[in-house]
Amino acid sequence: MKFIDYNTENAAYWDQVYVDAFPETERFAMNFLLNQQAAHSNIHLSIIERDDEYVGICLHVGIDTGKAFILYLAIDAKMRGNNVGSEVLQHLKKMYPNGYILESEQTGLDAANEEQRVKRVHFYERNGLMDSRYLSHNQSGSFHVMRSNDQVTMEDYLAGISDLGIESAVDNRLLI
Repeated sequence: MKFIDYNTENAAYWDQVYVDAFPETERFAMNFLLNQQAAHSNIHLSIIERDDEYVGICLHVGIDTGKAFILYLAIDAKMRGNNVGSEVLQHLKKMYPNGYILESEQTGLDAANEEQRVKRVHFYERNGLMDSRYLSHNQSGSFHVMRSNDQVTMEDYLAGISDLGIESAVDNRLLI
């Protein structure tokens, strides 16, 4: 498993997976993402490769020594169900040994894709991620904030999303 930098040769693959995996309301314009990456050396748009085959995409932000915020993580639809997602999450733990944090769509809203949202949260939990008990709110919607360990904090999340130029607020679900 390896992460390859986004470039002109793999841009079409990124675009195909990105559009397939994320609803328009959750996608940022590629120009915005590429400009943020150019402006910040800690922002990485990556193609995920396993056994010399592209299997997904990831946009990750190095926050602090050994930590990251994952904005986008998507497995190619043709590769789902083959344990690729679990392998990628384990690989991210090696890449970021002090932990990583990511968002998963809020559940419990009777959304049209509620079952998919619940399955996604359960998938992350089965793979060792913990619900931080916080919700994030930004222009893309409201999300559960999931983390790979207790070392990754909400301050790390806010630093990572801020580096991307995205405004976000967080609520502790235990208090709301």
